[in-house]
Amino acid sequence: MKTIVIGLLFPLLGGVACCQKVPEKSYEYRVLVVDNGGEPVGNANVWTMRYSWIEDSQIPAAKPIKVNTLTADKGVASIAFLSAQTPGGVAVSKDGYYGSTAPANWIFPEGFWDTPTSHHGKTAKTEIEIILRPVKNAIPMHAYNNAGAMDQIANVPDLDREYGYDIKMSEPLPPLGKGMVADFTFVVSGTHDGNSNYNLKLDVKFSNPKDGVVEFVTPQRTAVREPIRTGSALVSDYEAPADGYKRNITRSLKRNGIENPGETDVDFRRNFYFRTRTVTDAAGKIVSAHYGKIYGDFQFDAARKDWGYLSTLALVTTYFNPTPNDRNVEFDTERNLLPGGNVQQP
Repeated sequence: MKTIVIGLLFPLLGGVACCQKVPEKSYEYRVLVVDNGGEPVGNANVWTMRYSWIEDSQIPAAKPIKVNTLTADKGVASIAFLSAQTPGGVAVSKDGYYGSTAPANWIFPEGFWDTPTSHHGKTAKTEIEIILRPVKNAIPMHAYNNAGAMDQIANVPDLDREYGYDIKMSEPLPPLGKGMVADFTFVVSGTHDGNSNYNLKLDVKFSNPKDGVVEFVTPQRTAVREPIRTGSALVSDYEAPADGYKRNITRSLKRNGIENPGETDVDFRRNFYFRTRTVTDAAGKIVSAHYGKIYGDFQFDAARKDWGYLSTLALVTTYFNPTPNDRNVEFDTERNLLPGGNVQQP
């Protein structure tokens, strides 16, 4: 079984916060690794960054080094530090599980104070619990990551005009893109002076009566404007839900002048399961449907008229299961059915 670890938390592992040797002091991370059922996971690899003093430096200085250790049978690993450096975090991996990360914060039981150049306190510990989710039945899917890409973002030139979006291809339909099936249609309406004054609304409508999305919220990052991602690489459940799908979504953007930061209800902590291309019988019972998931909200932004369009729409990361009636959304990152999809997260 393979191990999947996402691009991690180590902007959290900043510079050295203490510049003087304090070998008489003791600092330790205690990491407990468990599975979905709370059972300890032994022999899991735990790694973090710590600092090693540069002995021949003319001034007190340190260099970062990577530290690896394994959990014992009871799922516990300990990592010792020479100083209470900037709180960081740990990453955990094991064959047959999805990698996971967690932040860490020092707990100082006595005599601690903090200054820009030093930490004071004889001992410090932090307790970290990480859940490793097992790899179960990862499958090939049509997956696309729009983060940092511009080629499959829908650039909307006209307000009050309906456009289509193909989730399988992660492309808008003509005239905005090369999509072929409108899984949903969208309209941007409101007012926009072409510059920094606008009051816009996005209306999304899935194409068939039984189509739609089920929202789930996570504190993990799904776009660059959110805090660094922590937790399991597998953000979603293993399967999309059987019911509860909502056909319509609305979002808004407001701004009054270049000095005003504006307002929006777009929130990248939102994620979605979707059901689309649904076929029903005469009694309204579902005969066939496709399922998948979306990491991140419907990315709805304003633009400038001199760019040639007034608004943009993109889905951050999409996963489309090609097998009808299969609700599995556990993606095999090594078997992407969409060329150039660039998705490294299950």
